[in-house]
Amino acid sequence: MNRLGLCCLVLGEEKSNFKNVELNRTKADSHKEQKVFEVYRHNLNELVRVLRYLMRNNIQHYRISSNMFPLADHTDFQYLWDKFCDNEICWRLAKNTVKEYLDKNNRLSTHPDQFCLLSSKDEQTNINGIRNLEYHAKMFDMLDIPQSYFCPINIHVSNGTNGSISGDITNRNLDKLSTSVRSRLVFETEDKSYWTYQNLYNHFDDIPITLDYHHRLINNMGEQEQDAHDFCVSTWNLITPLFHHSEGKSSPLDRAHSDYITKLPDCAVNVDVEIEAKQKNLAIFKLRGEK
Repeated sequence: MNRLGLCCLVLGEEKSNFKNVELNRTKADSHKEQKVFEVYRHNLNELVRVLRYLMRNNIQHYRISSNMFPLADHTDFQYLWDKFCDNEICWRLAKNTVKEYLDKNNRLSTHPDQFCLLSSKDEQTNINGIRNLEYHAKMFDMLDIPQSYFCPINIHVSNGTNGSISGDITNRNLDKLSTSVRSRLVFETEDKSYWTYQNLYNHFDDIPITLDYHHRLINNMGEQEQDAHDFCVSTWNLITPLFHHSEGKSSPLDRAHSDYITKLPDCAVNVDVEIEAKQKNLAIFKLRGEK
């Protein structure tokens, strides 16, 4: 049976409860530091609870939400994020739990949202994307998550209407990233436009490619799924790849994700698979024939 992964939230009786903060309301709050730190401490404790749940239920990969620390990469709040990172006591329990999870050969990853870009013609958008990636890398460093593709930071190149231009812009911005980001950064195949695995490799031949089986089904160059799988595996070198899988809600080519997964792709062997079904952990249990 494949090692399967969970995206961000736990559903069911032990439903996760990560908290957020609202930008405008928090900006005007005279007690913003206290309020933001309360959310950060709560979310670290919730991460501990989720990881313990995953260990009890033999779920071997977890995607940590990009929003674990809301506003941490916002220019008006970054000083609070830096201050929180200086408080070692706040991180101690989470670090110990992360170590316990990873010591079982489990994996952690994160997936910055669609607005995290290195490929934009707008320079400020790219500056924001770099800042966002550096936030994710620092979050991983604070949790003692290794600087390795085994625990990847996964993004879309996007902006793929002109691949040559967006590829060149991305390569220039890759040179601006810290080692902490670059040692974890992987690119995912996309469900529309230019960024198939072939084009990702043509532009970025030293970056592992996350094969999303559903995206490839929708957006491909006529290759067989097995060929796509084998090629993307090869880009990870000695690291076991972490690929993504979902199914269309109304039809195989529907970009919207279904609640559950009926089966894994036949070629999905010797890889770890992150399940992107709407029913999260419940979809994993059903796929494994449990509960």
